[in-house]
Amino acid sequence: MRTSQQANGGYSIRDADLVTDAASITELWARNLNGYDLKAASAKLIRGYRDNPAGGASVQLLAVQGEPVAVGAQGLHSRTFWLGDRSLSDIGLGDFVVNEAHRSLWPALLLIRHCIQLGTERFDLT
Repeated sequence: MRTSQQANGGYSIRDADLVTDAASITELWARNLNGYDLKAASAKLIRGYRDNPAGGASVQLLAVQGEPVAVGAQGLHSRTFWLGDRSLSDIGLGDFVVNEAHRSLWPALLLIRHCIQLGTERFDLT
């Protein structure tokens, strides 16, 4: 029987710990998002994710079996919307990156599908 990682081409995805994984996240962003260096990426992580007033923001990390560092990331920015007096939780997908050596359809598709599923499970709107 194949493991889920084998079925996913050797890739796995996990919720990042926004404190202990901060260096991995900011490195991925600085390397892959135009206009970001480590300082700007760190500020983005704190402001948009860790200190997000809506709560529930997360970053999903893409890894390859046997490699110690993440090779991709997808951010889930939480927001709150109001419909009359009803509060709705929303997640916006952003800060999607995959290191150049892993930029093919499968890793990108695997990561985005995972995040869409998380959004539908955890929030009212994605």
